[in-house]
Amino acid sequence: MHNAVFSPLVATILVMSCARAGGMEPDTMASSSATQTSTVTSTGTTDTTGTTSMTSTTGMTGMTSTTDSGSGSSTTSAEPCNMDMECDAPMGETVQTCPSDCSICGDDTISGTEECEDGNIVDSDDCTNTCTSAKCGDGIAWTLGAGLETCDDSGLQTADCETNCIKPNCGDGILNAPAGEDCDDHNTVKNDGCSDVCKVECVAFVTNGIFNGSLGGLAGGDAKCSSAASSAGLHGIYRAWLSDSKVSAINRLAACTVPVTLLNGTIISNSWADFTTPDHKEPIAVDEYDSAPEVTDPQFKVWTGTLKDGSAAVLNCMDWSSAMVADIGRNGSSAAKNSSWTEDGLHECNRKFHLYCIQQPD
Repeated sequence: MHNAVFSPLVATILVMSCARAGGMEPDTMASSSATQTSTVTSTGTTDTTGTTSMTSTTGMTGMTSTTDSGSGSSTTSAEPCNMDMECDAPMGETVQTCPSDCSICGDDTISGTEECEDGNIVDSDDCTNTCTSAKCGDGIAWTLGAGLETCDDSGLQTADCETNCIKPNCGDGILNAPAGEDCDDHNTVKNDGCSDVCKVECVAFVTNGIFNGSLGGLAGGDAKCSSAASSAGLHGIYRAWLSDSKVSAINRLAACTVPVTLLNGTIISNSWADFTTPDHKEPIAVDEYDSAPEVTDPQFKVWTGTLKDGSAAVLNCMDWSSAMVADIGRNGSSAAKNSSWTEDGLHECNRKFHLYCIQQPD
């Protein structure tokens, strides 16, 4: 004999039947409880003949349903999204029960902690796939919408990206050591101290023009070098290889940290220390126009007042203020690679010779 058990589900069906018989529509009953979360469970028993009963739980819209085929039961429950209990929903936090605390990125509705919503899965536009506003340093190249980024390496300077999320370029004024830059002077002009590939330069030339010993002192010699460089379109600072009775050339010129070269890139010396040794690799025989200067009498002579080690010579045309025949100055030869490049001979200060001009760090 079977034991009959009336489940709540059966009871509910009977109640609804009675209500319909009494003139009350089931929809009316449902609407009165639409705001409530309901759970209805049906439980049966199994007798010796193997009859299986079923248990079911039903919930409000937005719940998910699972079925246990082994036990013959199905359950519908809310899928949690953020169980920090800030919303403190009895059934757990869901988008339905806690819309202010829970959100779904990409649903085109800003909710929860979302900064933005654009309803798409494009990561490089104004709103990322995590619904945060795109910005430099977030590791995502913001190239669409209002984005101006060409790269984004999480705010780090790398060989491929600057900290401002723009790809590095020689001449942009930003020194990028990871990209191999030694300098960056906002241009890609050669022979201005920083080359067209952002490498430090140290250029030397011999002036095309010639001058007597009345140079206007060391400052006058420097001014003549600056004028020569400017007339040839060279940028940067150039100073004359000159000594007087107060200061030597080696002490008044800044030491180059890279090889000293001619304007055409030919190496004169591998280092500043080598520049002041007796021998150079090449003579300084190229002028500011990258050509051989005009011939003087005697040929290729250069005012220096400087010995082969860079120290001051005794005779210097009265500290480069005299053009008198009676006064004498030390000169070098732009045709020489040995010590004669700076210490070649002595001549009267009325003679007109060239000057050596050496590029200085900015």
